[in-house]
This record gives sequence, C-alpha cells and structure tokens, in this order.
Amino acid sequence: MESVPHDSDALAPAIDLEYVGNCAARPNRGEFKKELDYFSSAIESHYGIKPVLYTKKQFYKDYLAGTDYASYPLWLRDVWSKPDTKDYPTMVYWQYADRGRLTGINGPVDWNVQLKTK
Repeated sequence: MESVPHDSDALAPAIDLEYVGNCAARPNRGEFKKELDYFSSAIESHYGIKPVLYTKKQFYKDYLAGTDYASYPLWLRDVWSKPDTKDYPTMVYWQYADRGRLTGINGPVDWNVQLKTK
C-alpha cells in the first residue's frame, strides 16, 4: 500500500474476488467473510474509502449477495451479456471483453466501461 498514492483523483482501490480454475477447495461463506473483513478493513483504513469489488456473477451470488459487501461499489465481469443493473445496483464498472485488441499491446486486452460515478 506504500506505493499507491492517496490522490483524490486516483481510481479507488479494488479487490479481485473470483474463482480460479484449479481451486477445488472453496471456503464456506463464514470463513470467506472473515478473511475479506480483515483485508477490506485494512484497505478502507488506509485509503479512507470502500474498495471496489471486482467479481463475476456466480462469485457474487455465492459470497457477496445478502451481506454488507452487497453495498460496496461493484466491478462486474461479464463478457457474454450486459448485466442488469437492477440485479447489481452498486455496479460502477463492467468488464465487457477480455480479448480486445489495442495497437501497441501484444495479446488480448480487458475492456471495461464506467457505468456511473459514486
């Protein structure tokens, strides 16, 4: 956290929450919440704002829906269809592509759009 500035015009800190293909053992909601509480508390304390939670629909449903984290700013990855903002009222960013192309960059690029400001 020492290398990231506290500039008021900087992007908010983000926590990447998603399943990894080779991760067979997944914590229960209580274990996960305990770990996320600890980590997000450190981030919030350091930056003075809630972090944005980057995730996919299934992870959101399994671990975040119905918790205090459902009120956090959400960055949702869905490269197949546009998510309904009624289902994700705190969504501020949408990753709509993961195989974009950009001159000067070799390989695929994630493309995102900001839906609304805080």
